Amino acid sequence: MNLSRRSFVATTLATTLAACQRLTGTVHGQPLTAGTLTLHGSVSVPFTLSGNHIYIRASLGKTPYAFLFDTGGVASIVPEVQRALNFAVTGAVQVRGIGAATSSVEIVRVPELRFGDLSYRGGSFLVLPLPFVLAEPIPGLRFGGILGREFFETLVTTIDYAKATLTFYEPGFFRADTAATAFPLAILEGHPNVQAAVNGHSGNFAVDAGARGGLTVSRRFAESSGLLNELGRTIDVVIGRGVGGALAGTAARASSFSIGTLKIGDPPVTIADAGSGAFSNPDVAGNIGGETLRRFTVTLDVPNSKLYLCPNSHLGEPFAFNRAGLFSERDAGGETVVLVVPASPAALAGVLTGDTIRSVDGVDVARLNVDRVAAAWQREAGTKLTVVLERNGKPVRAAFVLRDLI
Repeated sequence: MNLSRRSFVATTLATTLAACQRLTGTVHGQPLTAGTLTLHGSVSVPFTLSGNHIYIRASLGKTPYAFLFDTGGVASIVPEVQRALNFAVTGAVQVRGIGAATSSVEIVRVPELRFGDLSYRGGSFLVLPLPFVLAEPIPGLRFGGILGREFFETLVTTIDYAKATLTFYEPGFFRADTAATAFPLAILEGHPNVQAAVNGHSGNFAVDAGARGGLTVSRRFAESSGLLNELGRTIDVVIGRGVGGALAGTAARASSFSIGTLKIGDPPVTIADAGSGAFSNPDVAGNIGGETLRRFTVTLDVPNSKLYLCPNSHLGEPFAFNRAGLFSERDAGGETVVLVVPASPAALAGVLTGDTIRSVDGVDVARLNVDRVAAAWQREAGTKLTVVLERNGKPVRAAFVLRDLI
């Protein structure tokens, strides 16, 4: 079956894979051309889950790459792919991320992208610089870019985190799992949204498979709902950085998070400070990221405005959160420390903002992707870590024991 759609103006853009968490952005002023989807029935493809990010193998022509599947994203490739394959440039747009700054990126026309029996032909892709992404998120495959709404807005999409498979259905071929619970689903600014509640305070939450963390809310929602006053100990965090600049925030532990009758206790929640960009929409309370979604089989049935959730074996696992008090970003110079929480294990060990991380437990950071570096700070409480830093051109060794900070 050929599924083609009219041109549309992209209103949001996932720039993903910042050192701490996925970022979103906005594309202004120019239409992107939707390509033609070809699928007969359904297709299932395996995925690699790294840092709660979903990577699948997809080919551009005859060249395979690892693409991130992001329910907050639009089709994008990195400049290295554009230089290698030399796709035709059709225009440029301004993109804004979670910060206030904007950047200009090119639009290119990609003749065909394919995975399994699914083909996407002639669609617009953004050429999006992502210097902090994983070089090979799937062993042996270079990172190619992002795939998102072009697929889930037209097809029914099931993310089976337990089996690590991503399945796309033509709407007429999908049959819901009888064990799954259905919820109303809406599209707001290009993102699938569902009604959910933190500590009983409800709002619209984006279902954000491109986000590393579990739950993020806007400061507007936290303040207006009274949630902020209910939280206990908070720490400063860096939620992410990408197009538009950095996003600072605070983190705390909530008592509950629920979607209808499905309830999760004691989840960490980050409160985004951004007054513009992704968390500025007053109609959106926040987003539900991979650390929460991985506890379910998730089906987005956008054509029929439904979200299906079926709990899996990960439902009762404790939520991972930074236990080092150390936040870092990947840049051209390596992994740079951008925030150290006062009195945290990293702070007490002498780690300073601006230090460059050279190794973690004896492994050179150049051999670790950004997900694995972030995962190191989320290991079990009581784990001892040794990092080698570079400060003013000289090596500095720091050792600390991880503990819960919130």
